[in-house]
Amino acid sequence: MTQCSGCSPSSIAGRLLSDYAFRMNPKIQELLAELERERAERERERAELDQKDNGVKTRKLR
Repeated sequence: MTQCSGCSPSSIAGRLLSDYAFRMNPKIQELLAELERERAERERERAELDQKDNGVKTRKLR
């Protein structure tokens, strides 16, 4: 197995640790949670619009 230059096990471990520390930061967790709430809200709104659109289409087909 060959490794790319700059991909030593210690640099990979360092990046993983850095990523973990970044994600465990309380402010980052708060922002990620807010993004997830916004994504879920958009998904609900999209589902409601799709449901309304499907209702209009079925009425037109009758």
